[in-house]
Amino acid sequence: DDDQLRSVVKLAYENAKKRGITTERDHWKYLIIVAFWGSHFETDPQYQQDMVEAGWLENSDYVYVPALIRQVDEYPIAVATDVASYRRFMDAFLEIYIEPFPKKITPEITIKIMQYVWPARYKRMSKDHKLNLTYQGVGRGKELELSTRDTIAYICLSMYFGHRFDEDPLYPWAGAALALDGRNLEERREDLWQGVSMFFDKFIGLE
Repeated sequence: DDDQLRSVVKLAYENAKKRGITTERDHWKYLIIVAFWGSHFETDPQYQQDMVEAGWLENSDYVYVPALIRQVDEYPIAVATDVASYRRFMDAFLEIYIEPFPKKITPEITIKIMQYVWPARYKRMSKDHKLNLTYQGVGRGKELELSTRDTIAYICLSMYFGHRFDEDPLYPWAGAALALDGRNLEERREDLWQGVSMFFDKFIGLE
């Protein structure tokens, strides 16, 4: 709704301003990146290599915005096979909940599942970036009081929706689903997957 849209723009404006961006035109360019990679893309491990190649991390000058937009423009083409089949990746997520699972999350297990769910995105990330995304997700999972399986599912979802997507005003349904508001974990899980399914049905239109 309009309030949520204003929240997206406000957060993008604040983050862009920290980068030294001052003109309205460049704020809009920054917002393009947010729309594709999420509001927290600058701290998202999966986009670190793209930002390095665009010169984004070496210099905060706004002249690097077009270079990063070129990376954003190429990204969907590079990972298109990940969403070629709705059934493929939803079945991959389902495996997280039906396969035998250790009680403790290990980087090796998590990275293997990341590859299974999003093979193209996985291929674009270095081992260190995969580990960083895992550690960030585990930390967020603890904050949200998620189970082992739900934490790994959260990490894999963040590979599509972006780092800390449940705090991103782009996806208000995610924050509402995972909120610690008295619902039990099963209810929160069901709400999250209802939101994910609705998102892909409405915006991706996959079969």
